[in-house]
Amino acid sequence: VSSTDQSEMWRISPYLRERNWGHLDRLKEEDRQALYAQNLQDMDTTPFYWKPPNGEALCEVSARLRLFMDTLHRAYSEHNVIAVCHGEVIDSFRIELERMTEHDFMEIKKDRSQKVYNCSIITPVLIRKQMKSALFTLTKESLQLFMIRSESSRKLNGEPMALRIF
Repeated sequence: VSSTDQSEMWRISPYLRERNWGHLDRLKEEDRQALYAQNLQDMDTTPFYWKPPNGEALCEVSARLRLFMDTLHRAYSEHNVIAVCHGEVIDSFRIELERMTEHDFMEIKKDRSQKVYNCSIITPVLIRKQMKSALFTLTKESLQLFMIRSESSRKLNGEPMALRIF
C-alpha cells in the first residue's frame, strides 16, 4: 500500500513476519504442556536456539532480519524507515543491533523491565558508542494523545508515553 506521495510507501516484507511456532501455534497453553512438555523445558535452557516442533528458532528469525537490514542499508539508506512487527521479531532486532550474546539475551528475558508490550515503539539509539534500544510504551491515554488534533487544548488523565532506554 502506498500513499499518493511516492516518497512515502508502505511495503510488506516477508522478513518481518512473526516467528513460526510450528505445531505449538494456536494450541492452548495446557495442550502445549500436555503434548510438548519436554520440548518446552528446553526453551528455558536455550531460548535463542530453541525451536518449536516444526517451527522456527529465534536465531533463524535473526538471520532473516539480517537480510532485511542488508536490504535497508543497500536500497533505503537515504530514507527514514518504520518497521512494524511482533515482539519476538523486535527481540531479534535488538539481538542484532545491540550485538547481544546468548547470555545477554537470556538476561534480558528474565528482566520484566525489558519486556516489549503491545503498542510499543522501539528505536535504536547510540549511547557512548554502543547501540541500545529506546522503548516507548503507549498507554491507552498516550495513544489517545496521538489521535487528538494538535490545536486541541484538551488534557488527558493518565500517564504520558513512557520512554525506557535499555
